[in-house]
Amino acid sequence: AEATLQLAWDDELELRVNDQVVLPRTNHELFDRQVVKVVLQAGANKVSLKLNNHKSLSWGAWCFACVARLSDGTILRANVDQ
Repeated sequence: AEATLQLAWDDELELRVNDQVVLPRTNHELFDRQVVKVVLQAGANKVSLKLNNHKSLSWGAWCFACVARLSDGTILRANVDQ
């Protein structure tokens, strides 16, 4: 199934889905946002984020937001395995 991830972050982000780099590491002095389409496999999918923050134009503030939707608009919810 295809899904759309809407992401917003400050300052660095790298996104992997099922061990494939979907969004390479980015670096912005303020906030950035992206809309990324991904293909999900049947069953469980692994989403991995690497986030980093620097004391830059946002004075060291840190934020991250994400929403994942299927093509029919259904919002996907994370199940965190430890």
